[in-house]
Amino acid sequence: MLLWAFAAGVYAQSTAYTDANTGITFQQFETTAGVSWGMAVPDTVGTDFIGQMVYPINSSGYAGISLGSLMVRSVLVAAWPNEGSVVASFRETSGYTNPAVYTAAGLSMTPISNGTFVNSTHLSYTFLCSGCIGLNTSFDATATEITLGWALGTDAVTTPASASAAGFTYHDGGFGNFGLTLSSATSADYSTWAAIASNKTSGGSDAGSGSDSTCTSSATNVTTAVSNSTYDYIVAGAGPAESSSRSSGKSVILIERGQESTYASGGRSTVSWNDTVTQYDVPSMSYYLTTASDTSEYCTDVASMAGCILGGDTMVNALMFVRPQEADFNDEWPAGWQFADVSAAADRLYERNPGTTLPSEDGQHYDQAAWNVLSSFFNSVGYKQVDAIQSPNEKTKVFSYPPWDIRDGKRGGPVSSYYPLAAAMSNFKLSLNTKVIRAVRSGSTVSGVEVEDSMGARHIINVNARGKVILASGAMSSPRILFNSGIGPTDQIITVKNGCTGVTLPVESDWINLPVGQNL
Repeated sequence: MLLWAFAAGVYAQSTAYTDANTGITFQQFETTAGVSWGMAVPDTVGTDFIGQMVYPINSSGYAGISLGSLMVRSVLVAAWPNEGSVVASFRETSGYTNPAVYTAAGLSMTPISNGTFVNSTHLSYTFLCSGCIGLNTSFDATATEITLGWALGTDAVTTPASASAAGFTYHDGGFGNFGLTLSSATSADYSTWAAIASNKTSGGSDAGSGSDSTCTSSATNVTTAVSNSTYDYIVAGAGPAESSSRSSGKSVILIERGQESTYASGGRSTVSWNDTVTQYDVPSMSYYLTTASDTSEYCTDVASMAGCILGGDTMVNALMFVRPQEADFNDEWPAGWQFADVSAAADRLYERNPGTTLPSEDGQHYDQAAWNVLSSFFNSVGYKQVDAIQSPNEKTKVFSYPPWDIRDGKRGGPVSSYYPLAAAMSNFKLSLNTKVIRAVRSGSTVSGVEVEDSMGARHIINVNARGKVILASGAMSSPRILFNSGIGPTDQIITVKNGCTGVTLPVESDWINLPVGQNL
């Protein structure tokens, strides 16, 4: 099925700039986020260049430059501060994950000390990049125009002293592409500038050999209290709490590590033109949340973009609402999970959260130029127009207006369709800004969960005998809770045991070796 939905990127062009600290003339661009990148190459472009990255810091964030037009499968130059020095590393990522260290024969970064420093407002990293041009993961020396990418993260880098072990979270400070005419970056003075690069800088930079930080915290449990409250259902993450409380009449606590999202749920990250809707309510804000005034909705401890807010990823995604076809359930799913088994539940879901291919309040489609051209083309080659909401089983040689999770002109999803019902019930409690660390268990019996509040204090919430703990924290966080609970691949549980998170695991004989997180 072809769905018509487009996202616009940020694209900028470079200009000439002479750096006062080094005397080097760069082709430079600067983004609205304050990240600037300069590049200089010799008259005959080979495999090396001189680069300069400057960005505003909050004492712990990072910036990265992609040497290709994509962040994925391009070599990245990342830099960040550590105790007044600059640490830098080559990285590469194959997806939306923490980028792995990248190595290639002859590839190196050598700092230029006069242009490498950290002050109270900015970090500057100026360096000779040897062997960086012409890789499969970078731009080519023969290119006339090159397109590079940039990213800025404001959250702390983990293990910042180590160029190889450092970890990064989502680039919440912004990202985009920019163009550079390579011939405009050439200079006859290049060899003179390159000669001043030296690894013997006075505390200015570690370009790849930083000493690894070690864990100094105790690996013992830091829990200090047990809650007086006990529940029939404990739900970790803004998932199925409403259905549990409404259908069973049991006591339910929904534990969400983030804050309120929509205005109706209590969120107050309102937009500048209307103080009765938040940035999460407005569908058109979905592509701009990463650069909005409030970016607290993103998780800071996972390597990909994830929503840590009431509603989770449904508050930060692009609102696509593609209904699966029946064949998706009938193809290799186990007994009890065929479409006939779940169709009644699916009908209840779609009745409350239907989605739409016509999201405008006045029932009109707008800006139809692309649709008119492309729909005419697909009609001419035998494709059929369908409504993706009404005809979920038609997936071959068809096209549709995009199916949106929008209702009454606002973002749809569980916060608008299910949460109000749960919130009105006396047997339901919502605990915000609270992170589930682990399930507390002995053998196969779970007695509760350990949670951590926004101040870092931990306590245990109990579940009644024959009660249930439901993990609905997403593909990244639910496996972590299981690992912390001694459930999952043994090597992952050992990582928890040897780590710095202050988690007490069950005794080793109670570890449950299951393929949690594999094939994700």
